[in-house]
Amino acid sequence: MYGFLALVIVFLARLRHSRMGRAFEAVKLDETAAEAMGVNVTRAKLMAFSTGAFVAGVGGALYAHHAVFIQYDNFDFKRGVDIAMYMVLGDGRVLRPLLGAFIITYLSTALQFLADWRWEVWGCIVILVMIFRPQGILGRDTLNVRRWFRARQATEA
Repeated sequence: MYGFLALVIVFLARLRHSRMGRAFEAVKLDETAAEAMGVNVTRAKLMAFSTGAFVAGVGGALYAHHAVFIQYDNFDFKRGVDIAMYMVLGDGRVLRPLLGAFIITYLSTALQFLADWRWEVWGCIVILVMIFRPQGILGRDTLNVRRWFRARQATEA
């Protein structure tokens, strides 16, 4: 399972720095500008959709192998919210949603005493993230240690 996970991570990391990955990023930022630069927007969207479907399929296959038995209520609303929270905490890059998944899984365990208030807690987390950190809690600048030191040096000066 970890081998497949490593292969998917390498695939996505290499895709991000490829020509198609740059096209994905251009379409994400501004479709009109991307089309003006010669990117086939329809093809890029279809490739992004099929790549996401491929990764979801691999994830589903690995989960089916792990769970041994799958039924319809394995993916209820609660599971969907958890999966969406993985992406909210990360910013859609390769490793940050994995870190977001770890944090959400840990928080689910650590906040067992708030079981009756779980949905309210998750709702507050999502609202606060969307207001204060729309790029995700684990966004590009969060893990930049040099930025922390520059900010501290600027306040000391």
